[in-house]
Amino acid sequence: MPTGEPKQDAPGAPGGPASATASIEGDAAPPAVVAKKKGERPQRGHHDGSLYHDEKRDLWRGVVMLDGKRYWLSGKTEAAVKRKIADKRKDFYDWSLTDPNRITVAQLVTDWLENVVKKRRRQTTYSQYENPIRVYFLPRFGTKLVRDLKPRQLEAFYGELEEGTVTPHYKLKADGTPWAGGARRAIGLAPKSIRNLHTGLHAAFERAVRHRIIPRNPADGLELPAIQRRKKMAFGVDDVLRLLRHSQDENDPNYPLWVFLAHTGLRIGEALALRWANVDLDTGWFLVEEGLDLDRTVGEVKTDAGYRDIPLTSTALEALNAHKATQDAHKAAYVEGYEDHGLVFATSTGKPGSERNALRSLSRLTKRAKVDIHITPHDFRRMCASLLVASGVDITTAAAIMGHKNASVLLDVYAQALKGPKRAAADKLQAHLGHTRALPVPVPVKVA
Repeated sequence: MPTGEPKQDAPGAPGGPASATASIEGDAAPPAVVAKKKGERPQRGHHDGSLYHDEKRDLWRGVVMLDGKRYWLSGKTEAAVKRKIADKRKDFYDWSLTDPNRITVAQLVTDWLENVVKKRRRQTTYSQYENPIRVYFLPRFGTKLVRDLKPRQLEAFYGELEEGTVTPHYKLKADGTPWAGGARRAIGLAPKSIRNLHTGLHAAFERAVRHRIIPRNPADGLELPAIQRRKKMAFGVDDVLRLLRHSQDENDPNYPLWVFLAHTGLRIGEALALRWANVDLDTGWFLVEEGLDLDRTVGEVKTDAGYRDIPLTSTALEALNAHKATQDAHKAAYVEGYEDHGLVFATSTGKPGSERNALRSLSRLTKRAKVDIHITPHDFRRMCASLLVASGVDITTAAAIMGHKNASVLLDVYAQALKGPKRAAADKLQAHLGHTRALPVPVPVKVA
């Protein structure tokens, strides 16, 4: 390439200024044959990065900024450096679902649901996230570009959900927009439901940040509705005992299940997935290592704390022994078609039970027993935990029995049950310090 001062040709002539500009943009002659003044910076094209010719080395140089980092590239021709810049961008965005400037919220969130949650989480977790996202979130934001979604929009949306001004849509088109006939009456969502929706959205957008689709998570730092803790349980021990007595008197086939839940505090999914191989009727212990999903598939428990050994009370052990004898007699009488999965609380054909069927069965039993309070299977767990804490069992042991990872969870949920142990602690303190005399109350001195 010539190093001397080029001739000043007329604009548009070969080698003139207009030709030099056009060559940088790829519309005219190659840049290697274009003369330019020393220090003159060529005009770069869209997405080219900083592109220039290094005269000393006789090389084309380019620099591109990606995620705050500067990458330098070089080549013998401008076209070669452009290709390297394009390849660098492609490598950087190789995890992206599509062009980050064109991807919609529906595409991103749906990809996260189907390729992350559905494949790696339990079915219950998938349903917990998918339903509110599909019914409430996507009809509002599905067609919006991810890069255009703002935190203030999400925060305002959560407020509308709490107030009950968002219309749910149960039918959506492929692009995330609602069908005309899929709307339902708008109702307010509970704070816990809104927080669950936020947890899912935050995880989906955080994945987009890791894949460099967006620079920051729009769900970060939002004000969320506060969850009001219930001060006390709506039902009492007498209600549960009345329910169990009525279930036993009418020979309810689910009576062993209700007794087992009340005496162990298991989650209903853990109880329905329990196998006889994990129950030791001689020593009165059983092992929890599996759980039941909404689709009736038996899988691993949700957390490491879910793996636990639990002792049986004498009442629960007696109920299990009677239940096993009944189940063995039923299997012997069932000539063919019985699927023996080794489950303790199986259906009449040996298949895994259903949480929804258990809920419906308990609801009908509550009405027949004329219990004023509606009791669910999870209420047995809440009652068991409260009784353990109220009986003076240390919080760490109670949390291990219930399968909580942290004892603080038990304290937050069942704090009202600690009144008994607190009174006992005060009585013990009085026994130790009761002989001390209280300090006299100072009498205020009147100033004349």
